[in-house]
Amino acid sequence: MRGCSCVGIFRICAALVVGLALIMITPAAVLANVYATKLEASVPAFAPGSGGTVTFSFILNENADNGVVLKVFRAAGDQLVRTVNLGPLTRGLHTWVWDGKNDAGALVPLGEPYYFTVTASDDGYSEWTRIIDETITDRCKYYSPRGVDVNKDPRSKYYGRIYVSEAYPSGSNQWSGSPKVTEDGIYILNADGTDAVGQGDHARTGGVAWVLSSYSPWRCTVGPDDCLYVCDNHDSHPGLWVGDPDFLSAQSILDPAGADSTGLTSNHGNILGVIVEGIGPDRVIYTLDEDYPGNVAQRGSVWQYNVGNSQLPWWGKPDAIPYNDNYPVNIMQNTYQDFAKDSEGNWYITQNRSDGTDISSIIKVAPDQTLLFLSLTDWGGQDLLRQTYGIALDDARNRIAICTYNNGRLIVTDKDFDLERMQVLSPVGVWAVGAGGTILRSSDRGRTWVSVSSPTTNDLNDVFMRSSTVGYAVGAAGTFLRTTDGGATWTIPSTPGPQDLKCVRGFMASAGSPVVYTYYVWAIGSGGAIYVSANSGDTWSAANSGTTQDLNWLDQPFGSATTGQQVLYACGNGGVILKSTDSGTSWSQLNSGTTENLHSIGIARHRHLPSVQEYGWAVGDNGTILRTTDGGATWTPQVVPQLAGKKLVSVSVVTSLVAKVVAEDGTVARTKDGGATWTVVSSGAPALSRVKFVDAALGWAVGPNGKAYISQDGGASWTAQTTGVSAALRSVFTRDVYEPGKTIFSTWRDAAFDAVGNLYAIDNNLEILRVYSPPDGPNSSTTKSYGVVVPTSGDVTPPSTPVVIDDGDEQNSMTTMHVRWTPAVDPESGVVDYACAISGVPMDIGRDYVADWRSVGNVTEYTFTGLNLKLGTYYVLVKAKNGAGVWSEAGVSDGIKILFKYATIGEIKACKDTSVIFENYENPCVVTYVDPGDLYGSNAEKWFWVQQMTPDGGLGAAGLKVNAKALGNYFPPGMTAGATITKMSGTLVLPASSTDPVIDLTRELRLDSMPTVGGYTDLPPFICMNVKSYGGGWRTNVANPGPGDGTPAVIGAWVGNNAVVATGLNTEGLLIRVTGKVLGYGEDPQAGWMWCYVDDGSGVPCEGGPNGYKGIKVIRAWDPVATFPRTPDDIGKQVVVQGICCNRYISGSGRIRMMLMRTGYAGAEIDTLQFVGQ
Repeated sequence: MRGCSCVGIFRICAALVVGLALIMITPAAVLANVYATKLEASVPAFAPGSGGTVTFSFILNENADNGVVLKVFRAAGDQLVRTVNLGPLTRGLHTWVWDGKNDAGALVPLGEPYYFTVTASDDGYSEWTRIIDETITDRCKYYSPRGVDVNKDPRSKYYGRIYVSEAYPSGSNQWSGSPKVTEDGIYILNADGTDAVGQGDHARTGGVAWVLSSYSPWRCTVGPDDCLYVCDNHDSHPGLWVGDPDFLSAQSILDPAGADSTGLTSNHGNILGVIVEGIGPDRVIYTLDEDYPGNVAQRGSVWQYNVGNSQLPWWGKPDAIPYNDNYPVNIMQNTYQDFAKDSEGNWYITQNRSDGTDISSIIKVAPDQTLLFLSLTDWGGQDLLRQTYGIALDDARNRIAICTYNNGRLIVTDKDFDLERMQVLSPVGVWAVGAGGTILRSSDRGRTWVSVSSPTTNDLNDVFMRSSTVGYAVGAAGTFLRTTDGGATWTIPSTPGPQDLKCVRGFMASAGSPVVYTYYVWAIGSGGAIYVSANSGDTWSAANSGTTQDLNWLDQPFGSATTGQQVLYACGNGGVILKSTDSGTSWSQLNSGTTENLHSIGIARHRHLPSVQEYGWAVGDNGTILRTTDGGATWTPQVVPQLAGKKLVSVSVVTSLVAKVVAEDGTVARTKDGGATWTVVSSGAPALSRVKFVDAALGWAVGPNGKAYISQDGGASWTAQTTGVSAALRSVFTRDVYEPGKTIFSTWRDAAFDAVGNLYAIDNNLEILRVYSPPDGPNSSTTKSYGVVVPTSGDVTPPSTPVVIDDGDEQNSMTTMHVRWTPAVDPESGVVDYACAISGVPMDIGRDYVADWRSVGNVTEYTFTGLNLKLGTYYVLVKAKNGAGVWSEAGVSDGIKILFKYATIGEIKACKDTSVIFENYENPCVVTYVDPGDLYGSNAEKWFWVQQMTPDGGLGAAGLKVNAKALGNYFPPGMTAGATITKMSGTLVLPASSTDPVIDLTRELRLDSMPTVGGYTDLPPFICMNVKSYGGGWRTNVANPGPGDGTPAVIGAWVGNNAVVATGLNTEGLLIRVTGKVLGYGEDPQAGWMWCYVDDGSGVPCEGGPNGYKGIKVIRAWDPVATFPRTPDDIGKQVVVQGICCNRYISGSGRIRMMLMRTGYAGAEIDTLQFVGQ
């Protein structure tokens, strides 16, 4: 099969396709979350008059509590014939049997196709809700899942299928508790989470030898052709594969062959993510690459490969860079990147930044490469989107899901990254303390609050949780409490001192080798009291604060777990602000510029490179808001008129730019721009004492009379929650916590939305696939069956499948296509009609036809006319209909390639980059050089050069470099210089490189099949001219020629004024001879090269810019004994040298003229340099 779009396994899949392939979801169901998939008929035809029936089946992705309605339609005119209310149905497989009758009980017209639809309805949810029970669904459990995607095309037979890539085989699953033994490869699920292909615990590999590693395979993506595209991120196996929808067979698109130790090949590296657009000849691949092109500054870019359905693997360089991260942009550092693209062409690109204070974790880029959003720049530090692994886009619903391992956060926000629409789906804990020793906790975001037994009746003023399990509370008369079970129980391990304690913080630091852990706790209070513990509160030491003012609040910004010293800030009455840089041992007083009592302080680390930058706020009486952007050295008042005269009791600093402030009277102010602007609202509470946000959107405030309030929109609105207590609540704390029953955080690796808005995410630590339904409320969706069924009067067997034969391997015409087929057979009712279509993929996927199905009568050949084809491979589909109206399966041709055919090399080189055929039996091209050591890589015998002399009245010569790497080797084996080639086909490609230290990869013909060798002849003569045309291969009317700009047809047509503006014309690839004097020389034995500069009389700069050498640069393989300029005495000597014309782009010099001297195996000379007179 030629030009395979997916792989040969399509032949297997095609056998499952019956009738016209149609599936859809109604436009009205824009917020549907329950939907039906895999709508199938048990037989293609049945005879209802003889008691025959057909079973319709479908799978629901979740419970349809509001009912399911099945409807049967006559395909002609979409006429409704039967409606059945199936009532509420649960998630899973369901069936209904049709007897061929309509709603009136009469038989429907026979011999025609019918389809059915399923409408599922549900109340939906008001918040993100898990819809698959992971404890009982074994298919949701994995060991090292790396990628997930869902078929979102409602027209596809595989609509709703879930694909999970598993990167490491396991003997057991530690955290999921599953007995399943996973394998490297792909797991395929139905929409309800059940096994879609009967694979059990055995992964589908596609026949690929994935590496035993947690990087292989990596992410997977469902393409618009229903194929599965799988990335590999392992250095020894980098690349991209495409497999059929069942992943029985896969083929390399970007091949790992030739990869160096870092995973870098000549056209790609480790592939981190892939997006596929278009099918067949229109297919475009976008990748994120960990290694390519080698220079660090550009490796975070988005690369575009216009692969179409060309011969695979694809050996071309990227065709475009939709987002170029090259210096000075250089934002992305290619660490576990992922990306998405919306319908407007905007790119969303993520990277894993560990601390969130160096560079942005997520950027949004417009089609013109304008940066629309940078998470760290726009939201401040610490980056709320730090430690990101994956991203998913629901374009229709304006949602983005972000996978992180930042305390197990799975984040959903909108495409504009509105801070106040941010939702964290992972678990959050909330704790509150207050008068009389009151302690509350909630594990369900405050829906229910549990009052916890307290070991004290003293008032408690603050609570802090260092982790999911360990926390502290402080209060009156030196009260200190500790919990080690998430707040379920509390003890009094010690008393720091007699003063009333107002605030407590804690941190676990680790340093040294072997590692020593220090469990810091700091408590502050009345009279300037500061206490420090290094053992989680077992013992304490008092620190000298330098003040007797009451200290009201304490904050520790961005602690480093690997340094021994932590930075802390404290504030108190009289405008006191203190800072410690040695873990609280010593404190210095900062100049706040106010004497107002300060009740709360919050600091965030804005950056850590090139130096630490700590931003924050302190708030207090009379509407006081102070802002620092220099680590507390200076404080600037921020005036908010609505807060004038109010007692500001608490500030919750989310990032260096985002903060929430509450006043004692319940007023809330919030900023998203560092305090440049503040938005003030009423919380609806009569009074508040503290506020704490876990992120930019979700937070709690507490106040008198046991009142607690939640905000899920950044403080814009607040909802009261019932706590069950009446005591005044004085402090609240919230943080991310472990999943119930776990002792580790989630590490969300990848996510995907389905077509109706459900979210699928994989977690490497918890070893699960999790499915969430969104907060869209009541919803319903209608799905249309993929195939049709035909009620007949007797014959229920389809005809045999036609065998389709197209006209050869390739053609030039883009407007017509002729096809033949062997007659189908139907012994019962005979064949009465055939239908034909053209597709860009080698199977009937039921959509996106190049030429749609058309009835052609009872014939065995047909000519399509009026087509608008492009270069690429096309497949003709033919099916037969019998006298009972039943259609056969679609037969598929082996493909015909549309490309340009030329008789001269010059014409080929004048083309834009495209697919071409050279064919000339009267004047074939001649092989001038077979590269013995592969000057452009590590693999020998993959390139050769050809030249053709053409009788055009001019010099009539053209040369071309030919790349045979896709064929595994050059063909036929043993081909040497002097061989004539009468026919060869492939794609013109410019694998340009400005980083090669010696010579660029020149524009070349990349073969897709074995060339035809006609025999052997003498090599063409060397062309001797001292003109500017040497070294070319570019159009002369382009000042800075780029990829695809083509070349003039022959050199003779361009010698003249036009040659002045070019550094070289169509001589690239020709055998040439140059005479002139030596201007300079050089060598690099380690790289294996030596070179010299020869003044050929052209006056054209060949290196060093306008003031550098003028002439041509000659290069050859390094040889310590070869005759070649290598001493100062050689300067000025006259030489005669011959070789192959080539060129190289040099910054500052442009594309310079060069000659490559040919060498044979073991360095044997083919071309020579001779000193004249010696």
